[in-house]
Amino acid sequence: MQAQLLQYPARAPLSEVNVSSAFKGGPHHNNVKDDIYNTERALQLLLNSLAKLEKKEDAELIKAFVKVLEAQGLSKRRVLKYVSHLKLVSKHLKVPFAKATRKDIEEFMAWVNSQSYSPQTVQGIIVVLRRFYQ
Repeated sequence: MQAQLLQYPARAPLSEVNVSSAFKGGPHHNNVKDDIYNTERALQLLLNSLAKLEKKEDAELIKAFVKVLEAQGLSKRRVLKYVSHLKLVSKHLKVPFAKATRKDIEEFMAWVNSQSYSPQTVQGIIVVLRRFYQ
């Protein structure tokens, strides 16, 4: 008995497939009104929590940085991420942001690398610090 090859119908190219997608051009793509994470509220709560920082001058610098980021058009989610990282830095940096030296930042990064943060989180902290201090 001879094996017969199965023949499948030809596929349409992806460009011809009409699939509604929330990820690409669909009705919910990048729609701020449908923010299921309530980013605006989360950002406001995080900004309010800065009052609990020991270094009050850091809190003021973070708030000023938020205004710069918003003026540059960053999304609320990105600003939320930046504030979250800067709050972590302020808690664990031995000196206020304004007095931090390269050595202080290197010691902080050594601490970060000794923790169980993902590589993406570590990279995010580096990006935030570079942007904050530029």
